[in-house]
Amino acid sequence: MREHDTLLAERDRARDGRFLIFSTDLSLNGSEMYETYFASDGIEKVFRTGKGELHLEPIRKQRLDRMYASATILFTAWLLWSWTERTLKRKLPKMSLAEALRLLEKEPRVRTGAGKSVREGVPRLSGKQDEVLTAVGATRYLPVV
Repeated sequence: MREHDTLLAERDRARDGRFLIFSTDLSLNGSEMYETYFASDGIEKVFRTGKGELHLEPIRKQRLDRMYASATILFTAWLLWSWTERTLKRKLPKMSLAEALRLLEKEPRVRTGAGKSVREGVPRLSGKQDEVLTAVGATRYLPVV
């Protein structure tokens, strides 16, 4: 019995790092299948982020113009998200943008000024919150519309 387990373990080790991938598209060779399979992860991440952290509505397919508009919004939001996350990672490599936003949303906001010169800001930032804002090139003041 022990010899049988050793043989199985050796066979499993010989197959480590290998997996079976197939396609119904017979025109693809092995490397094209591999690239196509792993490219889908990026696309899935875009939709996951759109539904999750960005809180975007799903695409309504009843009208073509709505589908184009939804796709444009999702693409633009994802570009902004990924650019900001890449900027953040340069200074804070272990923090994701989702974590940074959760950290920043904990502070209350205060409005100051009158008329057209109203500004919204955060009265006190923790050291980590200030570090996050600095990492993405933001200020603690937001324009109020």
